[in-house]
Amino acid sequence: MAEMQKGVVTEVQDGGAKAVLRPYGLGQSVTPAIPVQELKITIPAFEAHGEQHPEMEITQLHPVLEVGDNVAFVLYEDGTGLIIDKIKGAS
Repeated sequence: MAEMQKGVVTEVQDGGAKAVLRPYGLGQSVTPAIPVQELKITIPAFEAHGEQHPEMEITQLHPVLEVGDNVAFVLYEDGTGLIIDKIKGAS
């Protein structure tokens, strides 16, 4: 069973692909590194200025995090989880 929580980013890892969080209300304890969502974006083929450009697929990390950001995240009993999004305000 998953538990939705709020917390603050204490460390960003792997170029922003993961973060360590301090959940609100749990003192100084921190989570294991939790991944952020990866959004797969397909840009269709197009023509511009007389040139054909092929279809491209890119991956964007969401949200883009910095230390101190407040986030909503899901944490499972086995220590895995997913960072859902940034949130405004604290606790």
